[in-house]
Amino acid sequence: GRKFNSQITIISVSVCLILTVIDLTMLRTVSRLPKVVSFKQSAKFSYRLIDTNLTTCATDSILELVKKEPNIPNRTYHSLLHYFSNSINALDQLWEIIKHNGNIPNLTTYTLLNKCYSQNKKKIEEFRKHMSDHNVQPNRMYFNSLLQHYINPVNKEYEKILDEMKEAGFELDLVTIAVLITQFRKAGNFDEVLKLKNQMEQLKIQPSVFVYTAMIISFAKAGKFDEVNQLRSDMAKLKLKPNVCEFSSLIDCYGKAGNFEQVKQLRSEMAKLKIKPEIITFNSLVRCYGRAGKLEEMNQLRSEMAKLKIKPEIITFNSLVRCYGRAGKLEEMNQLRSEMAKLKIKPNVITFSTLIDCFGRARKFKEVNELLEEMKQANIQPNIEIFDSLLNSYGRVERFDKVEEIRKLMDRIELKPNVITFSILIDCYGRAKKFKKVNELLEEMKQANIQPETETIDSLIRCYLKAGRYKDVEKTRMIMEQHNIQPDKALQRILQYFKSRNGN
Repeated sequence: GRKFNSQITIISVSVCLILTVIDLTMLRTVSRLPKVVSFKQSAKFSYRLIDTNLTTCATDSILELVKKEPNIPNRTYHSLLHYFSNSINALDQLWEIIKHNGNIPNLTTYTLLNKCYSQNKKKIEEFRKHMSDHNVQPNRMYFNSLLQHYINPVNKEYEKILDEMKEAGFELDLVTIAVLITQFRKAGNFDEVLKLKNQMEQLKIQPSVFVYTAMIISFAKAGKFDEVNQLRSDMAKLKLKPNVCEFSSLIDCYGKAGNFEQVKQLRSEMAKLKIKPEIITFNSLVRCYGRAGKLEEMNQLRSEMAKLKIKPEIITFNSLVRCYGRAGKLEEMNQLRSEMAKLKIKPNVITFSTLIDCFGRARKFKEVNELLEEMKQANIQPNIEIFDSLLNSYGRVERFDKVEEIRKLMDRIELKPNVITFSILIDCYGRAKKFKKVNELLEEMKQANIQPETETIDSLIRCYLKAGRYKDVEKTRMIMEQHNIQPDKALQRILQYFKSRNGN
């Protein structure tokens, strides 16, 4: 007993000495910080100093601090990569610092860099070369990150990564298969999902519930419900029990397709299998009934959640806010905000984006400005969806001075417009018959290498038809063919009307 107590005493003294050294290091670091940085006194480790105060620091101040501080642990760089993920300029500067600070990045650092630069092939090749030069060996997780954030399944570049994995001694496993299935789903390449299924059978790899769920969700999101039923039948034969995630995703997909009878059957099946609905299930139900404007059913779901003592989360509230807002129920939308405050659930960027969109559609610009100010106070950076909502709101009332002001702000914060942004702008200027500006926007898209999509074409043709600019309609049809754009049902009807009008 005395020996044990002696060992405890030695350990306690050692811990105290270590904490003293850490405290001294922390004081040394704090003494060199610029005044703009205000660190929490409760930070236990010196390497957490930057992490705990990112939201209070200017970007330049943080980068300046990192440059001066030697031997910063990789964990701090990971936090900074998360924080700067939406600013390419800051990421570029941080990468230069990482390269020259003397520390060799670890695999997690490289994986995060891949995620931040997910669309930049040249940059990712630079990271891979840096790994090779510093003899950092990739693991399975790193390869999966490449598949998840970099590989374009349509071009089959994933096959090169799979070959590299094999050379490194990593055979195809269920986790990698699940990542590939997810990527194929995002690319709409469902034939590859079937090939993977056949490959698993050839290699005698028994799909897990997780892999089956990934395949089922992929086909369900594509509306291929025959394949969904076949996969669910295969699961039943293998006596694999579906999980709550599968049911929740299927509810979401069938609800999106307007098949509410199937939604009810899925809920009955869950009850028979004694699978309790979770918050993810209710989120799917709220979305599917909300999209259809079935507010009564949505309110019943809220009552059911209360009975089961399932607390709504931010995703639930975001869906509810969107549904009430789109239905024009602005008072109910404000009540939801009060409910969030009572539950101490802070609105996130999606909440603000939805609110701004709904108030903008209702032309309540006072409330829109109040929300923007609230975001500023909460230090929440606006995303592209918020700017799209603002552009759409002001564009539809022909406040083009505001539209240009918003675009200048986007340039200042280095937020690049996407195809949705351009489609909104083209629609707004086209409605106002400002076709010179429309042509400028099309040229800007071309320079930015952004291909038009169905929404862009739809906006162009509607505006040109309304203004009687039939030659421009014909030019737009040629753009459709050039980019292999398939018209949706609404656009098909418009094009049929144009053909009948022109007799061709």
